[in-house]
Amino acid sequence: MLSEPHDKRQRSGQVLRRDGRTVVVIGCQSVDTRLDRVRWLALDHDPSGAFGAVAHFVLEADVRHDPGMSAGDLAAVVRLVRDKGAAPWHAGAPAALVAATGGGLGPLQSTALLAGLPQEPGAERLAGLGLKPRQNEFALARLNALGREERNALLGALLPADPAALWTSGPDTDAAGRVWAERLGSLVRVPEDLAADLAGVGYGEAVLNPSRTPWLAHTAVLRPGKDGDLAWSDPAAVPDRHDLPAALNTLSALAYVLPYGHPLRAALPAGLAALRRRLADPELLLAVDVEWTEKGASTAAELRTMHGLPETGGGDAHGLTRVGEAIVLRPWHRDREMVLVRPAALAGPDDAVFGLLEGLVGDVRGHRLRVLRTVLGTTWPGRWPPAPTAPRATPRTRRSACPDSSPRSPRRAG
Repeated sequence: MLSEPHDKRQRSGQVLRRDGRTVVVIGCQSVDTRLDRVRWLALDHDPSGAFGAVAHFVLEADVRHDPGMSAGDLAAVVRLVRDKGAAPWHAGAPAALVAATGGGLGPLQSTALLAGLPQEPGAERLAGLGLKPRQNEFALARLNALGREERNALLGALLPADPAALWTSGPDTDAAGRVWAERLGSLVRVPEDLAADLAGVGYGEAVLNPSRTPWLAHTAVLRPGKDGDLAWSDPAAVPDRHDLPAALNTLSALAYVLPYGHPLRAALPAGLAALRRRLADPELLLAVDVEWTEKGASTAAELRTMHGLPETGGGDAHGLTRVGEAIVLRPWHRDREMVLVRPAALAGPDDAVFGLLEGLVGDVRGHRLRVLRTVLGTTWPGRWPPAPTAPRATPRTRRSACPDSSPRSPRRAG
């Protein structure tokens, strides 16, 4: 992301070249009218890998894209495709990749990865892969959750040492398996065969892998940024508005659908413990979507009135206004304020702050508060069933579970 003073110059499509390096300005990302600056999204290719400053622009953010294979291998594949046409599909490759990754990749994900992550495949291509449209969408979503670097590394590993082998023996699934073991071997994943039970509930694996999840493993503080506005020192270390509900939905849904004795059940208490540890950080301030009362008034203004605070001001050196120990007001849009909650200052799920805010915002706007209350509970929520018990057997008879004794369908938390 490049920025410069906003002089209304049109740069979309502009190409900058120097010493073998090429920068293509893709388009305008945003215009900051307050600072009178424009931000451009650009693609930077530097064969040396050094990168660095781009003309007079200020580099605001960047994401490095690893192609996953060398330029020489890529050129060799291009030549082979021109000579031989597309490499043939090897029907046994998906099963081989499932085995090579120890089941880390299921059949659907393995098929999509071997097919090159098809984004909009036609009906004929899907039929050739043995996938339905929904299955392909599901597989791509699961593969995207692995992260770009890991996904590209797996794709690169599938290319044999001799690229011509793609047309004979097929992709190198063993090499991909080694990459999986090295980079993703400790990853806890929800098996594909549970997807049908979780359909419509929504789940994510972040809470099952707290050490790999920045917002669970790291901390951050709220301080003035380079433009003077308050910003988190490490934005990735702060849960966004979807992270906490998604984590709770994951734990709740899996508690319902995982069968007795399933090894993934052991990860559920650890995930809940990780959530609570993160919420115990005294620097963490959560935006819980309570900016407006049930009647449409400013929640911050109501809180100031109720606590005898002036209509404006009263903030600390960073512009934060404390309302008790657990509520903090921060500058927001124009003269309005955002209401933040400090979970570490809450006494538990019955803290009076919950009743205060829920009374102001009502049920419709209180979803994230209810999620926070549930996570802070001292026990698993009452509607989460314990591990389903195994069928009991006696020396004389052996019975299976009754058809109507399965757990109820999972419901979304909140």
